[in-house]
Amino acid sequence: MPISSPYIHTSRMAVSGKRQRAIVVVAPRGTIPERLRFGLERELPWAVLHEVDNVATACNTFPETVSLILLHPDAVQPAERSAPQIRRFHPLALIGLLQTDIADAGLQTREIVASSKILQGLVPLRSKAHEFVAIVSFMLRGGQYFPREMLSVEAQAPPPLLAREIIQLDGLQLTQLTRRELQILELVSRGLQNKTIAAQLYLSEFTVKIHLHNIITKLGAHNRTEAAAFFRDSQPTPLSRILG
Repeated sequence: MPISSPYIHTSRMAVSGKRQRAIVVVAPRGTIPERLRFGLERELPWAVLHEVDNVATACNTFPETVSLILLHPDAVQPAERSAPQIRRFHPLALIGLLQTDIADAGLQTREIVASSKILQGLVPLRSKAHEFVAIVSFMLRGGQYFPREMLSVEAQAPPPLLAREIIQLDGLQLTQLTRRELQILELVSRGLQNKTIAAQLYLSEFTVKIHLHNIITKLGAHNRTEAAAFFRDSQPTPLSRILG
């Protein structure tokens, strides 16, 4: 991301008697296609679009309340490092990832989202204008959006358990579960919520959700409560001792 000189491009949209909110896009110039920009101007006349080319410039005050910050993939790591400053200047803003290419809808995008502690949504730039506007409008109102298919594919995970770490749960061999999934399952069985689990394991809540989805699927359980019950009823030894 260029950082030599601050670049701010603002699209002023007609105000329709509604308090204006700001969308700050941190991306190289021209990242937002004109057709999507036009869709925002037409459908969200109460929004103002500010485009900046680096995270440092985003860490400033704007005339309107910043409700949404959208990051180019290259800006995610700088934003992670500047998270305290972003929150100080824009405490009400949701932070989302711009999916810049349909080709990265797979592993690369999932890795970015799963490893991030700040991302709260994904906005595809290859979507149709009305879909793009709907997603942005939803996030401007505080909604967190991730495509359904992202929850059905396993995020990057630690190495699988060794043979000596196999645990038997009611006849189910947990060799399918990774070390991380077992850690999360134990915490779920203790009644911890996703937010607490994420904090303890230094993960994002979205990553915890992905792991829980995979745990439930692999165990053939119907929900997290049933998976936790299997664990509690059939786990004779504390998991921390088994995993060392």
